[in-house]
Amino acid sequence: MESFLRYAVYALPEPGDLAERLTAWLGWDIVTGTFVDQPQIAGLDVSGLTQTPRRYGAHATLKPPFRLAQGGSLQDLEAAVSQLSALLTPVSLPALKVAQVGRFLALVPASPSEHMAQLAARVVADLDAFRAALTPEELETRRKPGLTPGQDVLLQRWGYPFVREAFRFHITLTGSLEEGGAAPVQAALERYLSPVLNGPFQVSSLCLVGEDDKGLFHLIRRVPMTA
Repeated sequence: MESFLRYAVYALPEPGDLAERLTAWLGWDIVTGTFVDQPQIAGLDVSGLTQTPRRYGAHATLKPPFRLAQGGSLQDLEAAVSQLSALLTPVSLPALKVAQVGRFLALVPASPSEHMAQLAARVVADLDAFRAALTPEELETRRKPGLTPGQDVLLQRWGYPFVREAFRFHITLTGSLEEGGAAPVQAALERYLSPVLNGPFQVSSLCLVGEDDKGLFHLIRRVPMTA
């Protein structure tokens, strides 16, 4: 596919056991652009739990999804991502763990990383010329109840409320869970992922992705960081 509705820059797990297990859990392979069989786990509706995050694939967001600005092209965006990657140094995050983030479950670093926060902030800023401004309707949709004044400022400036100082590295594993319903799902996820959560998590490339007309995201290009 040569054109997409929206683009984003993700940190994708490098090929290996963790990537394979996360892809199976979500049911969508962002790298190959195919649906995959999900695990059968007693007592869990895995398909239902992952319905919302499935279309995004196993990822951590660096530059949230955006429409291309007028006059922008995928070719130019790819070139900019490549140029930026050459200036960035890979980040080694502490071991990942399953945790509740708001109403959903995600993989998060065992401790914060200032290097990761700085890298994400740079990706957001350096590629922002390619982002079309939000329409009033898009702004209203993203201005959900509960945003802090600071998050609303970020939304208006960068098109998303959880970037820059509000950024938190995470790989989303479920959709919104009912109040008090996270504990059994978290326990099952910890068992499912424990064999592949060994050691630090490396963020060593920028992954340009695109959203198709069905709302599914596809890897366009993975560019190693080489600084």
